[in-house]
Amino acid sequence: MVVMKLEELRALRDKAAAQFEQKTTRATEAEWKIVVSMGTSGILYGAREVLKQLLKEVEARGLNAVVTQSGSFGLDNIEPMCAIYHGKDKVVYGTLKPEMIGELLDSHIVRGTVLASHRVTVPDDPAGART
Repeated sequence: MVVMKLEELRALRDKAAAQFEQKTTRATEAEWKIVVSMGTSGILYGAREVLKQLLKEVEARGLNAVVTQSGSFGLDNIEPMCAIYHGKDKVVYGTLKPEMIGELLDSHIVRGTVLASHRVTVPDDPAGART
């Protein structure tokens, strides 16, 4: 049986609270937000695999990004899709494959260049037409 002194228990509690606070702060202050469309069509065409690869690649690159999911974006013919937010800016990408996620993150987040080959426009996108 391990017996801990009250001071040790308090230090352990304080350390755990500080770690929780740090994780919560990082999640709410992420510089980038990536939302994957996970409607029925998206899942059918591979959105789960795209989501898994995004999580893996964001972690591997140490990006200050939170990856989350939503329902359908309403554009079933170009699923799987994701939207990448940086502040108020949003870029939507479609017809994604897990093997292209590294290139997408390197281009869009690391270098700051939109990956035109998979960019799609949605009604609130100021870019106009699909590029």
